[in-house]
Amino acid sequence: MKIELNNYDQGNNPYVWELLGPGGSGTAGEGDLWNYTKDDIGNWNTPTANNIETTSYYHPHPLWHYPTQDFKHYFPGYGYDQRYYNIAVDDPHFSPSGSQDSYYYINLWQAIDNFTTGWNGKGGFVPNQVLY
Repeated sequence: MKIELNNYDQGNNPYVWELLGPGGSGTAGEGDLWNYTKDDIGNWNTPTANNIETTSYYHPHPLWHYPTQDFKHYFPGYGYDQRYYNIAVDDPHFSPSGSQDSYYYINLWQAIDNFTTGWNGKGGFVPNQVLY
């Protein structure tokens, strides 16, 4: 994904996989997600690519659009709301043209973290990372 996105004109900010810190009792992962998203969208005008899993043992169903499903997929982040700490995403699961939604940044981080944790701590598909 990184190579393909970088084949298109990105100017001075090529895409990289950025590792997010761990969550849990601290806020490193959540803070990383918020700060990197604000920087790339706000300063560089580039969307992000979020890899998510909609549920796991540790973060069951953190995204309101997925109350019972367990899906793994990507969707782009295209905006943020400084006042309420929401990240705007375009989720292609809901229609061919996508469905624009906003998720509280901690809930979005939990969906990203689900890729790592999986069910009962088993999974470990990819590290906590976002394509910025």
